[in-house]
Amino acid sequence: MKISPSPRKLSKVSTSVSFLISFALYAIGFGYFLLREDAPEPLAQAGTTKVTMSLASINTNSNTKTNAESAKPKEEPKEKPKKEEPKKEEPKKETKPKPKPKPKPKPKPKPKPKPEPKPKPEPKVEEPKKEEPKEEPKKEEAKEEAKEKSVPKQVTTKDIVKEKDKQEESNKTSEGATSEAQAYNPGVSNEFLMKIQTAISSKNRYPKMAQIRGIEGEVLVSFTINADGSVTDIKVVKSNTTDILNHAALEAIKSAAHLFPKPDETVHLKIPIAYSLKED
Repeated sequence: MKISPSPRKLSKVSTSVSFLISFALYAIGFGYFLLREDAPEPLAQAGTTKVTMSLASINTNSNTKTNAESAKPKEEPKEKPKKEEPKKEEPKKETKPKPKPKPKPKPKPKPKPKPEPKPKPEPKVEEPKKEEPKEEPKKEEAKEEAKEKSVPKQVTTKDIVKEKDKQEESNKTSEGATSEAQAYNPGVSNEFLMKIQTAISSKNRYPKMAQIRGIEGEVLVSFTINADGSVTDIKVVKSNTTDILNHAALEAIKSAAHLFPKPDETVHLKIPIAYSLKED
């Protein structure tokens, strides 16, 4: 049995055959073209042909040449490359070096002034201070008296007994005070001192502020009784208590001054005034 070739094989064979045929034709044409250009034209034999030349042919040829030359595109003259002028180098500005700042001279430290020796203060001789009576405002006493007047006291037997005791104490203190007064005032009669003591005790008031605070003490007051009965130079000579009682003692003498007896001559006296809260 004969096996027929497949269509794929037939197509491959036909394409290869057609390719070979076209390649052979192409090679023949290319070789003919090359041989034709290289073959020289046969020269005319001498004597057989006449060569005639006419001016027209020459002119025509010349025109044709000129036309052919004119037909050729004229080559534009090539621009000569311009010579580049050497660039002038700008002179570089010379940078001046900055002047270095001069170092400032350091200020010389001023010599510290030596401290002058201060003269030692001479010790002051302290003079003995005189105890002057400090007058306290009378407002407190006035308020206390107003309160006492505004509030009526209910008198009881206890109060009567207390008043009697106080009178006895005042008499005792007055007796003691007269003895002390005699010691402070030698040469003055006892009767004169007794009258002054009774006048002072009648006007003397124990401040309530001192009673509330429990302040006690004794105040020695000096004063002068003139021949006309006037009292001057009232002052506290010695005190072991506060200003409240000092002020009360001075006020007692001022208020009792009009009750003092008139002396025959000027008399300087020192009277102690005692303030005590103790009840015997």
